[in-house]
Amino acid sequence: DSSKRLRFTALPQILCLHIKRFKAGSTPANAQKSDQAVTFPLRGLDLSGFLGEAAGGAPLLYDLCALVQHTGRIDSGHYFCYILHHGNWYR
Repeated sequence: DSSKRLRFTALPQILCLHIKRFKAGSTPANAQKSDQAVTFPLRGLDLSGFLGEAAGGAPLLYDLCALVQHTGRIDSGHYFCYILHHGNWYR
């Protein structure tokens, strides 16, 4: 297993994250889709810990407003987009 750690000097007002959900193989054909769950809050995701001293102790809060989900295998499947609009989620 491996992990990656990032630190930022500033964050934008609107943030787009791409979480890569694949395990590398010795060749691209040996890659696998990860089934490990990713959890995060729908409201109040605090990213101030990724700014270190630059945050000045103030929380940097983000609310989820859209999500793209892949279902299927690594080499096939479908993408679904979920959008929050006026308090309702749409697919």
